[in-house]
Amino acid sequence: MMDSIHNASDSLLTDFYQLTMAYGFWKSGLSDKESVFHLFFRRAPFGGNHVVSCGLENIISHIGALRFEPEDLEYLGSVTGNDGKPIFEEGFLTYLSELEFRCSIDSVPEGTIVFPLEPMIRIQGPIVQCQLLETPLLNLMNFPSLIATKAARIRQAARGDSVLEFGLRRAQGVDGAVTASRSAYIGGCDATSNVLAGKRFGIPVKGTIAHSWVMAFADETEAFRAYSKVMPNNCVLLVDTYSTIDGVEKAIQVGKELDEKGYRLSGIRLDSGDLADLSGKARDLLDNSGFPDVRIVASSDLDETIIRSLKARQASIDIWGVGTKLITAFDQPALDGVYKLSAIRTPGRDWEYKIKVSDQSAKATIPGIQQVRRYYRDDLYDGDVIYDLKTDLSAGCTLIDPSDTTGEKTIGPDVRYQDLLVPIYRQGKLVYELPTIEEIRQKVQTEIGSFHPSVMRLTNPDTYLVGNEKSLNELKAKLTLRAGVKKREKMRALILVDIQNDFSPTGAFPVPDGDQVVSVANNILDRFELVVATQDWHPPDHKSFAVHHDRNPGEIIMLNGIEQILWPVHCVQGSTGSEFIAGLNRKKMAKVFQKGLEREVDSYSGFFDNNHRHDTGLGDYLKEQGVNEVYIAGLALDFCVKFTALDAAALGFKTKVVVDASRAVNVNKGDGERAIAEMQAVGVEIVMSEDV
Repeated sequence: MMDSIHNASDSLLTDFYQLTMAYGFWKSGLSDKESVFHLFFRRAPFGGNHVVSCGLENIISHIGALRFEPEDLEYLGSVTGNDGKPIFEEGFLTYLSELEFRCSIDSVPEGTIVFPLEPMIRIQGPIVQCQLLETPLLNLMNFPSLIATKAARIRQAARGDSVLEFGLRRAQGVDGAVTASRSAYIGGCDATSNVLAGKRFGIPVKGTIAHSWVMAFADETEAFRAYSKVMPNNCVLLVDTYSTIDGVEKAIQVGKELDEKGYRLSGIRLDSGDLADLSGKARDLLDNSGFPDVRIVASSDLDETIIRSLKARQASIDIWGVGTKLITAFDQPALDGVYKLSAIRTPGRDWEYKIKVSDQSAKATIPGIQQVRRYYRDDLYDGDVIYDLKTDLSAGCTLIDPSDTTGEKTIGPDVRYQDLLVPIYRQGKLVYELPTIEEIRQKVQTEIGSFHPSVMRLTNPDTYLVGNEKSLNELKAKLTLRAGVKKREKMRALILVDIQNDFSPTGAFPVPDGDQVVSVANNILDRFELVVATQDWHPPDHKSFAVHHDRNPGEIIMLNGIEQILWPVHCVQGSTGSEFIAGLNRKKMAKVFQKGLEREVDSYSGFFDNNHRHDTGLGDYLKEQGVNEVYIAGLALDFCVKFTALDAAALGFKTKVVVDASRAVNVNKGDGERAIAEMQAVGVEIVMSEDV
C-alpha cells in the first residue's frame, strides 16, 4: 500500500456529534446493534452527470490506523458540558480504548464512474463503529472524487494533449494539496509540480521556470542562456515576462546554441495574453526556425471550458498546465456526498429497513442493503439498477426511472453485467488487494470509453439511465407512505439574476444603478426557503462580444440562427467583472448556475440558452427541491431577468419579479417598461420587495 498522508493515529478526525451519538448508543445499550450505511452523492458536479470515484486507498489507510490512543482518550475525558462536568464517562472511554474494528465494507474501486444516488460505499457492522466512520469516510471520499472528476473533464477537453497539474501553491493546505495531486493524476493529469506527491505516490514531476528567474538577470537572453546551461536536458523557457513574441525569438536563439552543444530546447511556456493568437505566432516562429518539435506549454487560469475554447480557436498548444481551477475545484468546491442509515437489526434477527424522508423529495433516501448492477449493450454500458441484496436478479429485473416512475425498463436474464460494489473488509479483515496508481488511472480512461460519448460529453451530457429495481422502488414508496410524509403545499425560491461587477455602474457593461439591487436583495433573502443565483460566465472569445466582429456594441447580427445584440466584453470566466457585486450575501445561496458558457450562443435566461437547445439545470434543480413558486430579481430587468421570468412561467412555476430589486439597462428608451408588459402578458406578477 502507498505511503499514507495521514498520521498513525487520527481517530479524532471526526465531528463531535459522531462521538456524542456513539456515546448515546453505548449508554442506551445499543452499541452492538448491527447497521448498514451507504455513502453516496445526490448531484453531480461541474454541470456533468457523474463522478470519478477516488479516495478508497486513504480510507483503508485510515481504518488500518483506527485506534484511540491514551492521549486521545485523555482529551475526550477533558471535554465538558454546560454544567462544567465531563461529557463522557470513564466506562465509555474504556470502551473506546478496547474498540476493535469489526465492520464489513464494500466499495466501488477507485476510478469507477458513479452516478447520483448510487452507493459508492456500503458499510455493515456495529452501529457505534459505523457512526464513528461517517465523517472520515465522507472527508476521504468527497474531495478526492471531486478533484479526480475535474481532472478527467480537463483531460477530455485537452483531447490527447498532455496535462500538467500545477496547483500546489493555490491548494487548500498541505493535506489538500497532496490529496488533490494524487486525485488529479488518477483523473488524467500526466504529471504534477508537487514534489512531495511525486515522491509519495510515484507521480511524474514536471516544472519550468518562474518570472523571477528571468527578472533576476540583466536581460531575457542572459536569463534563458543561464538556464540552458544548468538544465540543458530539461530546458523549458517562460517567454512572457516582457514581450511574448520577443521572448520566443530569444528562446529560439538560445535553442540554436543548445543545438550546437548537442542538446535540444524542450519547450516554451506562455502564461498570459491571448493564448490562441500568441501560440499560433510562436508556432510559426519555431517551425520556421527549425524547431517543429519544440512544444508549447500554456498556463494562466485554465480549466476545461477555457481549454475547449482555445481548442476551438485552433490554438497551437501542446501541453496544458492547470493549477488553481483544478486543485480547488474552483467552480464547485464541494461534492454533496452524504452517509445514511438504511437498515438496522439486533444480531441474529431480521433486518428492519430504514428510510429518511423529507419535505424535499430529492433528500429522501433509498432503504435496504444496496448493490449496483451495471448492464452492457454490446461493449458499452447501458444502464444501472440499484437493488437490495436479498433480491434475486437471475431472471432479469425491471428498472424504474426515478425521474418518471411510470417509466420502466425490463432487462433480461442473459444481459451481461457487473456489480459495482466489491468486498473491501469482511468482519474487520482487509480482503481487498489495492491496485497501483497507474492501474487506477488507466481504469478511469477505460471507464469513460465504456459509455456512449454523448453520456460523457462535457456540456449537456445525455442522461444515463440509473434506477431502482422495481421491488426496491415499491418498498421505498411503502416506507414513505408509512412515515406519513405530506408534501409541502408551497415552496418558494428566490432567483438572483447576474448581480455581477460588470453590470454595476463602474463595470464593463454598466446597468444604471445596478449596484443598488444588492441591499434590496439582501433584505429579502431570509424570507425564502431556497435562494439560488445565476452568473454570466462567458469564455473570452464569446461571439456575442462586439470586438470579435469588428462591430460596435448595440449592433445586431445573426448568431446561431437568431438575432443577437452585440455587447461589450463582460463577465469573462474567472475575471473580477464576473464576480458577484461586493456586499451581496452569498451565504444564503444554495447553488449558483452559470450561463453563457458556449461561445456560439448567448444565454439571457437562467434556464436555457437563447436557442432553447440546452438548459443550465436550474429548472430540474428547483423541481427536485419541491419548488412551485419563484421570485426573480437582479440585472438586467429588460434582458436576463425578463427571459428568466418568461422561461420560469413556461416551465409551470408561479412566477413573480421583484421590481425594486431589479434594474433595466434600457438599450432603447422604455425597454424596462416594455419588459414588464411582456412578462405580465404571460401571467408573471410584478411585486415590490415589501410585498414578498
